[in-house]
Amino acid sequence: MAFSFCDVDVFVCNEFMLDSEIYQIWLNGLTAHQAVVLLQRVRTTEEWPAEALLSDVNDNFRTFSMLEPLLHAPRRLAESSPRAPIQVGTLEAQELVERYYALDEAVARELLARKLTARHRKELDEVSDRTEVPLRACRRHFDNLRRIVKWAVEEGRRPLAEGIQRQFLLSTSLAERYSALVFLCVHRLEVSKRRLARLNLGELSRCAVMILEHWTDAEGDACDWDREFLLELREQRATLSDKEAIERTIG
Repeated sequence: MAFSFCDVDVFVCNEFMLDSEIYQIWLNGLTAHQAVVLLQRVRTTEEWPAEALLSDVNDNFRTFSMLEPLLHAPRRLAESSPRAPIQVGTLEAQELVERYYALDEAVARELLARKLTARHRKELDEVSDRTEVPLRACRRHFDNLRRIVKWAVEEGRRPLAEGIQRQFLLSTSLAERYSALVFLCVHRLEVSKRRLARLNLGELSRCAVMILEHWTDAEGDACDWDREFLLELREQRATLSDKEAIERTIG
């Protein structure tokens, strides 16, 4: 009986190397087979036969799934032990976190009109249909926002954006965007009402940032309204409802 053997080169390493294209596809909520179809448009079949490409995608997807619990608590990713199964460099960790928490404006706008509860998480199919964003990506947006809101309510202090930036290792601009979303979510502003429905995420966020900067309690929790401002607002409301007072002021 004759046997034939082939040489196989095996390389084992726990150092993480980020494939940005595959990571973005994974974040977008696509399957491995959908990823292969997309990648075949930009990668030649000579260099990447279909089977090899599918194997590479599956390997990357498994790695991202292993890292995902650390992305829920980014400081753990940054402080990972040398004995960790996967070693992630500083620059790669920053990119992983920033892109994991990146906001799709259409999805984020839809989430503002919903409560961040387990029941509403099960009803994200409508958000997916309205925004044409895969359900898995919608759930990631939902979970990220709920996670940051929970931290802000339980531990957040002013200035809120700086606290979010430190806790979740986000860029300054992304942390500021989340601070606005947190404020809108905490106070359950009815952004789906007819008068506000036409405002996009950027417009709502700018309003929230202005309120955070000028009309919240500097010594209280991150999202507490300034009590003196609320009292003055109540007085102004009473004045505005008094037609005679308005006529006297105009006159």
